[in-house]
Amino acid sequence: MEFVEPLRTQEELDAMYYYFKNRSERDFLLFYMGINVAFRISDLLKFKVGDVRGRDKIKRREMKTGKMREIDVLPQLKDVLDEYCEGKDDEEYLFKSTRYKNSNRPITRTQAYRIIRAGAKECGIRFIGTHSFRKTFGYHYYKDTKDIVTLMQLFNHTDPSITLRYVGIERDETSKKLRKWGGVM
Repeated sequence: MEFVEPLRTQEELDAMYYYFKNRSERDFLLFYMGINVAFRISDLLKFKVGDVRGRDKIKRREMKTGKMREIDVLPQLKDVLDEYCEGKDDEEYLFKSTRYKNSNRPITRTQAYRIIRAGAKECGIRFIGTHSFRKTFGYHYYKDTKDIVTLMQLFNHTDPSITLRYVGIERDETSKKLRKWGGVM
């Protein structure tokens, strides 16, 4: 299994934002919602239009843990969701597959991976996968707030070091210290 990273820089986020914004409405929402809600891809793909339309909070029972999670929908995400959901049936999957024309099925994890990898490749970004969404959310949340407790709760982690390693902060700090040190000779 390949190790994936968060999108760390504003340049990476902007590149992916514009790539997906110009690709398709569905793929843009997958990217935008992915980096703004901290759900695993398996949970994200199960959302239907009625689960998110006009809501300030969205709920999902996590497939991995079986725990119920409820998150506040950020205002900018709410605007994107409202626009996307306009004219769609409540039972339609948010990330509906176009492969089966007369069927209401979500895209698969594999298809979500392909979509994200294509965007990353086009933008010159490496080590990206579906888990990068969650990691990106965590990385930027921590960088902006330094609130490890809330992040641990969102990710269902039991130790701060696990969360810091997961979102890539630990790796950044190690690299920074090594660059500062400069070596033996």
